[in-house]
Amino acid sequence: TGTTDSTTAFQNMINDIWLAKTIGNPIYDNTYYQVTAGFIPSGTYLISQTLYWPGQGLGYIGNHTFSLYGQDPTTTILKWAGPIYTPMIWFSTGGGTSFSRLTFDGQNIAGSEGIRCEWSQATPNYSNNGDESRIQDCIFKDLAYGIRRSIVASVGYFRDISILRNRFYRCSSYGVYLQDSS
Repeated sequence: TGTTDSTTAFQNMINDIWLAKTIGNPIYDNTYYQVTAGFIPSGTYLISQTLYWPGQGLGYIGNHTFSLYGQDPTTTILKWAGPIYTPMIWFSTGGGTSFSRLTFDGQNIAGSEGIRCEWSQATPNYSNNGDESRIQDCIFKDLAYGIRRSIVASVGYFRDISILRNRFYRCSSYGVYLQDSS
């Protein structure tokens, strides 16, 4: 209903999926491939803190991928109730992470971001297997930034990211913002 804080439940789901995908592959090499996904049924979910991928936001190690799917973008809504100038979801990845069929509603909170994709010195993993991150079939509304992608100068590159069939409504700064700090 969007009145009860769902942040802890979502972060626990992300952590549990992350743990499940790493069992059996303690060295995270390219000989093991596992796709894991979280499915979110229709509903409005209140999020009051940034959701982070474990490992300092890492969404990808070796050939591991992580996907977060909503049932339908018009009925699966993540509603922001967190602090100003903060992203709803933050991940740092070399590829393979995807988000699909979700609505990110910033409720006009100053500086709010739907998804922050950032490559940093803390997570310099890189894969050459061609996997890309995808953000597709989502709705971003009443945010400062729908999707914000940053590159930290000390690393100097970011894997491919596809932004497909998304809709942006009332994003006060940018629907999609690509930043290179080098």
